Amino acid sequence: MKPQRLVLRLYLVTLAQFLAVAVTFAIIYDTMFKPPAPPYHLGRPEDFAVRKAASDRGDPAIFRADLERTRRDFGLQLTLYTRDGKLVGSTHDPPPPPLAEERLAELGTHHALPGDRPHTVVVPVRENGLLVAYGIVDLVGPPASVQIFPYVAIVIVLGFVLVGSALFARALAQPLGRIAGVARAFGRGQLDARLRLGRQDELGEVADAFDDMADRVTRLLRGQRELLANVSHELRTPLARIRVALDLAAEGDAESARQALADIAEDWGDLDRLVEDVLAAARLELGGTVRSAPALRVEPLELGPVLERAAARFRLAHPRRRLNVEAEDPLPAVAGDAAMLTRVLDNLLDNARKYSDGESAVALRAHAGGDGVVVEIADRGIGIDPADLPHVGTPFFRGDRSRARTTGGVGLGLALARRIVEGHGGRLDVASEPAAGTTVRFTLPNIPRTSDGEQIGPSAGSN
Repeated sequence: MKPQRLVLRLYLVTLAQFLAVAVTFAIIYDTMFKPPAPPYHLGRPEDFAVRKAASDRGDPAIFRADLERTRRDFGLQLTLYTRDGKLVGSTHDPPPPPLAEERLAELGTHHALPGDRPHTVVVPVRENGLLVAYGIVDLVGPPASVQIFPYVAIVIVLGFVLVGSALFARALAQPLGRIAGVARAFGRGQLDARLRLGRQDELGEVADAFDDMADRVTRLLRGQRELLANVSHELRTPLARIRVALDLAAEGDAESARQALADIAEDWGDLDRLVEDVLAAARLELGGTVRSAPALRVEPLELGPVLERAAARFRLAHPRRRLNVEAEDPLPAVAGDAAMLTRVLDNLLDNARKYSDGESAVALRAHAGGDGVVVEIADRGIGIDPADLPHVGTPFFRGDRSRARTTGGVGLGLALARRIVEGHGGRLDVASEPAAGTTVRFTLPNIPRTSDGEQIGPSAGSN
């Protein structure tokens, strides 16, 4: 950002405010506080100087001394005329002309009249009530230093306004320019570009918000890249085995092809689950908010049969793994989508199997708790590092990247399960200790009841 344009704008705004305040104060002063200008009256220095010079006009030396004293002490220029217009003496250069007859007649009835020249006054001299002379004298005004002071003060104030505007504009332009530069760098793909202003004002809040946004976008982009890499890896193994089986079949080695079919079937199931997880995650991400994200076909649901079917599928797919099921009978009914909740259970049970050794059992527990049903899947496996635990459940996040080579997966199972549970109005939590195991617990709310105690089930197909 160019600070010059900001300086000019701030200066113009401040100048407009200054002028508005000055005009306002001037109007208030003129209308409320400034005393009315009094008429000219006897006793002013001009009147004294004229009368003193007129009294000494008979003695030229004293008269000239009076004129010089008037000029020196009062800063006045004085010209004295007799009634018939004769010039007695003057310090003006050149002397002002005498008054016309009509002005003399007017002067005879006034203590003083404005002069024919600006900032002059005509003071009459009377003897025995008759006008015998008059003096044309400059009015006493403020000293030149006093007259110029307002202009000097205005220049000083405007200078301070300019300096203040420049400093303020610089203080704004530097962080704003840095924000613009970092935003451009981030937009060009420099994902590590951050502001880190460390300010405690509004600009600091904007910078912190930008850094938080950049962190989230960076994690999302890196997760998507990892998704592509992991999906590519997961696809490579089953596709390679299918190719081998096809090559063996093409060569006529039917026995070897049949032996490979079991592995192909297992890989095909993993591949099918992978594709389903990716598609489901995409649908949830496109859905918007957490509550409205899943396209749930919600209906009153008995959770017990869903748990039994999930346990049966796990035992069928992994007959050598022990699965301990502990579920209250009966469990309260919930409002849920059976297919989506089945996917939650399958993903959590499969995670528990993958990240624990073959000798330890996996536990599936369910009981009524509070206003809902609590379901727990626990294992005695490798656990999760405390530094990774806050990020578990984030799409595409994997605490140990090396697991992808041995256990498979793209970091979507737990994230997908959390989104589905939250879409049902529930909550999913993870508790884990390294080398001690992991427990995933989720809660589904009960179906509301009427005042008579009957459960209110939502209509099928509602979202």
